[in-house]
Amino acid sequence: MSQLESPCSLATPACPADNKARPLAVFLYGALAEYIQTQIKRLIFFLITTLTLNSCYFFGENGIEIQIENNSETSITNVKLTTAEDLNSLEFEVINSDDEVSGFFNMEESKSDVSYVLQFTRGNEKEEISGVGYYTNGGSLDSRVVFVIEEDTVFASTSKY
Repeated sequence: MSQLESPCSLATPACPADNKARPLAVFLYGALAEYIQTQIKRLIFFLITTLTLNSCYFFGENGIEIQIENNSETSITNVKLTTAEDLNSLEFEVINSDDEVSGFFNMEESKSDVSYVLQFTRGNEKEEISGVGYYTNGGSLDSRVVFVIEEDTVFASTSKY
């Protein structure tokens, strides 16, 4: 029986059918093929695991976390966060002095490229409007917006988680 007609696999170093040792190159070829298969399986497992863990990020709700801190000496009322489109809003009736509130601002209906707008009334009945951030095609570029309200100004910052 010739080597081409042998019933043995190329990965085995010895063939019990004809008791002849396979050449070392054939054995190494089989070992290399097995190593490559193992590495491909590991790579596929890694990719599936990574995509599964990140799927919450890819398929999460369309919106942004909002935090509003009142560091002024008076309460603020009629607090409303909206977009320049004014399709959705996140509202708080009162935020007391040295207090903070937070919530999730849903942007499912937003489809344009505009910014966020914070409106509120100070204790002296002065209404203030502050704009910050940017979103495009209804999707936020950031994960979080923090508004810090001081006595005479409003600071705003955006960040990713």
